[in-house]
Amino acid sequence: MDWIKHALLVSLRTALYGVRMGLWLLLTLLRRPIQFIALLATAGGLFGGMIIMPAILYFGGGERGQGFPLGMYAAFIGLGFVMFIVGGILSVFYDKILFKLQPEDREVYYY
Repeated sequence: MDWIKHALLVSLRTALYGVRMGLWLLLTLLRRPIQFIALLATAGGLFGGMIIMPAILYFGGGERGQGFPLGMYAAFIGLGFVMFIVGGILSVFYDKILFKLQPEDREVYYY
C-alpha cells in the first residue's frame, strides 16, 4: 500500500511542477508575442499533423484504413515534425531576427 501512496505523491508533485513550468513559460512568452505565436504554430503543427489529420485520413473511409493510403498518414506525421522544427527554430533565433528587423526594440528584452 505504501508504494501506491508514494506513486501518487510522485505523480502529484510532477503534475504540480509541470503546471508551474507551464505558467512560467506562458508568462515569459506573453512578453514576447512572436515567440508565443511560434509556440502556438508548433503545438498546432504537432497536434494537427500528428494526431488529428492522420486519424481523419485513417478512419475517413467506409472501412477502417480505407480513407487514404499509409503514405499519406506518414506525410502528415512528417508535416507535424516540420512544423515543430520550424517553430523551435523561430523560438531559438527570435532575438537575432528581432535585432535585425527592429534594433530599437532590443532593450525591451533584456532581463
